[in-house]
Amino acid sequence: MIWRLGFLVALVLAILWVVKLTSQVPDQSAGVDEDPTGEAASGQTSSSSSLRVLSKSWFEMEYGTEDTTTIHDLEIVSSTLTESQTMIKDFTSYFLPDNAAITAFLSGGNRDRLAWIRPGHKAIGRDGELMDRFGTPLFFHRETGTRFQIRSAGNDRTMWTDDDVVYPKSTQGKRGN
Repeated sequence: MIWRLGFLVALVLAILWVVKLTSQVPDQSAGVDEDPTGEAASGQTSSSSSLRVLSKSWFEMEYGTEDTTTIHDLEIVSSTLTESQTMIKDFTSYFLPDNAAITAFLSGGNRDRLAWIRPGHKAIGRDGELMDRFGTPLFFHRETGTRFQIRSAGNDRTMWTDDDVVYPKSTQGKRGN
């Protein structure tokens, strides 16, 4: 019985070690060439504070792809925010008033230097904001410390019109969230 427990502990430690090695990549904002596949940079670390990019994240693999929809993109962003809340201690203590601050946080601008969106991703605009598939900055409404409503301007690229896409649709009136 004890050897089984020892084996499980060793297995878990080995998995954690492999995850740590494969998740450290150079800080691409420091001028390191990007690898669009995210594979060649795996296991490398920067000599300065190391940025750890989750290169196989749902965001990296599917956000803005041609075979998905705008609502799917917003669901990915929402899921990415939720995941960051579970991995970053004291998430609610971060001041994230707008798109640029949220994008910076998700791109490694947090005390753990953990990035769900790699710096230089095609969905990050010139002003450091996360863009929708139409090239318009997303709008984030922080409803609570941990809950956001996300809006895309839609195909007409004008916010607050009938073709806007919102995720989740409405959270007003929900309890316990």
